[in-house]
Amino acid sequence: IIRHESRGYLVGGRGGRPIHGTLDYPFHLVERRVDDQFWLKRAVSAGAEFRPGVRVISCNPSAGKVVTSDGEILNGRFVLGADGVASRVRSALRRAGKLADPRRGETAIAIETFAPRTISGAFPDYPCLHYGHIPWGYAWSFPASERQLLGILGLKNKSGRRVAACFRDFLSSQSVRIENGLRFQSRSLPY
Repeated sequence: IIRHESRGYLVGGRGGRPIHGTLDYPFHLVERRVDDQFWLKRAVSAGAEFRPGVRVISCNPSAGKVVTSDGEILNGRFVLGADGVASRVRSALRRAGKLADPRRGETAIAIETFAPRTISGAFPDYPCLHYGHIPWGYAWSFPASERQLLGILGLKNKSGRRVAACFRDFLSSQSVRIENGLRFQSRSLPY
């Protein structure tokens, strides 16, 4: 599942001198879909039942019960909540007093795209974090074998309306033009 390895890194801000470094142990970069598929297959081979399209409607952690979108009630000793940002499992655990939520209600907005590595001769072969492209956030450039993951994240209440414009600015700084047919994904993240 490892798509790229690198011992190098860069952390830099706009107008400042970037920090380049090398680690003794390399970063191992994976693509989320490939990683998720790998772990799903491992869980199924260990006896888990995969039910695509079935959502959790409610969860009672004290009783070990989960109600699904198809009306089924599941009972168990354990509930594994891998249900994302708007996790119903995490919400149920918080309501039941089983989980303290450290969040203060902040949400960040992220936009990402994969660009072919051939689109720009400037892509580094190591992970990079960039500051100064968006207030209250950062941008990134992570290599993969044939693609480069480019993204930006900013706090919604501080930079929400400017995220798209800031991302275009960041792409321009990476010698990437939007006209190259790139597909973008955006999502909210707890912060």
